Amino acid sequence: MIKLYVKRALVLLLTVVLCSAIPVRAETQNPEIRVISTVCEAGKIVGVKLWLSGNTGITSLRIGIEYDDTAMSLQSVCDGGILGNSYHSDNISSPYTLYWANDTEEENFTGDGVIAEMLFKLDDTASEGQSFSVNPVWISDEYDALDKDLKSVNIDVFS
Repeated sequence: MIKLYVKRALVLLLTVVLCSAIPVRAETQNPEIRVISTVCEAGKIVGVKLWLSGNTGITSLRIGIEYDDTAMSLQSVCDGGILGNSYHSDNISSPYTLYWANDTEEENFTGDGVIAEMLFKLDDTASEGQSFSVNPVWISDEYDALDKDLKSVNIDVFS
């Protein structure tokens, strides 16, 4: 009987020791901006969507869009309407700047979805199966994404 109690106590002790040795870290996942890729033929126009997910709350966002302007040309940009006032660049070249400024807002914008759709015309000489990148990039690290308190928001970007 005593052996059974000793075994149970030993198992319990080992369990407590092993569990306390495993580091437990609360991970918070950053919001993400992704380019939704698509397929298009040479000389045709293709829509490329910029998708925001896991939005924890922002009022201002500025991000550059890099693309090969020798192989494709940006024709237009349509705002997704989920981030308030937009002031996108008039200069349609790479890198193109998308900008939402709402620093006087009292509440954060928390919606997920398409924040912008860009229409590109592929060069007539593009080969079948050839791929072209459209890459979101940060313009500066500190002030590109802000919340209503003007605090920086970490957002992960993916092509």
